[in-house]
Amino acid sequence: MNAVIKLFQLFNFSISFLFGNSLNEKKLLTKYIKDFKIVYFDIGANVGNDISKISKVFKNRDLEVHAFEPIGRLANLLKDKYPNIKVNNLAISDKKGVEMFYERKISSQSSFSQNIDTPLENIEAQYETNTETLKYYIINNQIEKIDFLKIDTEGHDFEALSSLEKFNDYVHINMIKIECLFKDPKFRNNSLFVKILNYMNENDFEIIGIPNLKHIKNEIFLADLYFKNKSL
Repeated sequence: MNAVIKLFQLFNFSISFLFGNSLNEKKLLTKYIKDFKIVYFDIGANVGNDISKISKVFKNRDLEVHAFEPIGRLANLLKDKYPNIKVNNLAISDKKGVEMFYERKISSQSSFSQNIDTPLENIEAQYETNTETLKYYIINNQIEKIDFLKIDTEGHDFEALSSLEKFNDYVHINMIKIECLFKDPKFRNNSLFVKILNYMNENDFEIIGIPNLKHIKNEIFLADLYFKNKSL
């Protein structure tokens, strides 16, 4: 069953990545990311589907990958599958410490939220996991630029994003892709979407694309949001 689920996740991602609605993500990335040396951050790497796709998009470039995955067995899978990337078996949050994590039957739906509004609720395990902020990680590892930052943490996305704080003060970032749950119980009346827009605007980023738009019961459930640095 796990192999079938992984195949479905890869198929679904591939279709949306290459043919989703009117936004071609491959063309979008190559339009704004021009350097030969590329630094890619994957927050919520799961089984590595995004890493595989980004590696293909920039197959003729020098790609440096920093992956973050709190589920231990998946972090080990990533290390075996991609021996040349940096795999961090921890979660990104708005504070350094330890938080309770809820692993679900479909691993990509795992989250810090116990009661997240999702049709794929089945929790298989819960345990504490280490958390780190992006600001600390970037400064501690002396990273000067990030070409593409992807955040997909199933309801903990704004906490991960905001852990950058005022990031233009210490790192240059070109593009950010973040998942936005419109039914997140922590936020009312789609205020998460507004918070993300405001935060990105404060850091001189603008929204340029919304792929992977999904609805449940005829209401918007989630969407991926693409932002670029206004200097590009």
